[in-house]
Amino acid sequence: MLWLTSAFLAGSTLTLLGAVCTTGSRARRRFGVALALSAIFPPWMMPAKYGLVRGVVALMAFVGAGRTSDLYRGDWSFWERVWHVVSVADTRKLTRAPRRLDGPRMIGGLAWLGLGLAAAFLLFTVVPSGRVAFWGARWGFGVLVVYGCIAAGYRFAEVAYAALGFVTAPLHVAPILARSVQEFWGERWARPVNLWLATTLFWPYARRRRPLLGALAAFSVSAGFHAYVVWVALGPTTGLVPAGSMFAYFVVQAAVLAGERWIGVRTWPSWAGHIWTVACMLATAPLFLEPAERTLGL
Repeated sequence: MLWLTSAFLAGSTLTLLGAVCTTGSRARRRFGVALALSAIFPPWMMPAKYGLVRGVVALMAFVGAGRTSDLYRGDWSFWERVWHVVSVADTRKLTRAPRRLDGPRMIGGLAWLGLGLAAAFLLFTVVPSGRVAFWGARWGFGVLVVYGCIAAGYRFAEVAYAALGFVTAPLHVAPILARSVQEFWGERWARPVNLWLATTLFWPYARRRRPLLGALAAFSVSAGFHAYVVWVALGPTTGLVPAGSMFAYFVVQAAVLAGERWIGVRTWPSWAGHIWTVACMLATAPLFLEPAERTLGL
């Protein structure tokens, strides 16, 4: 428990110090961002039996580093920097509203959590015979576990922000309706994350007429972040293959995006684009789901 607490405090301290330092000269701002990024290493100090906790702390460190990089440009007051770094949601996207207890979102969060837990229970109890049936059930229930946990966590965060007097941006925008993989990632899935990737990585290249390079940069950062969290959670040796699978998932997605531009998926009829998108996401899902499930201990 001592190592667990020490590693968490070390990572939190590095993140906060990074936020405090990211002001003034360019050299100092760079140092602050580097300091915040170094918070991804302390989770390795935690005992291996706390794999999921290690992964969560590594995830928090990456979010903190991303928030700190936002501070590189512009003038932020001390408390604005601290608030931006510790906030789950991007403080620039929060809007003021009367404080309230958001009952519907609380119920929605509990419903998503219940769905995720039920799927996890079935994952352990329903073991179909036959290799295809087994993996189909594992990944099928895995989708519900992963999606349910993410949706529940964001709903509870929305409830907390509502109690503080803020409204947050939606996490997803009906991803099932996407008519291309580009639309899925760029417009519908994990909007707060994608907006940050677009603002920080994609648009600087797109403005220089290099959109594919910008998309590659965004997917590379996303791939590295996800893979590292899996690696930390599962360990330096046993986590290598699952982390590689997670990294490969995002590489494949980037390749699909490039292919879509070549074959002109956005010009296809809506039904054809929808079938294409669902087929692409289902075909590549195991690369993501298997390491995600192992990280969750499933």
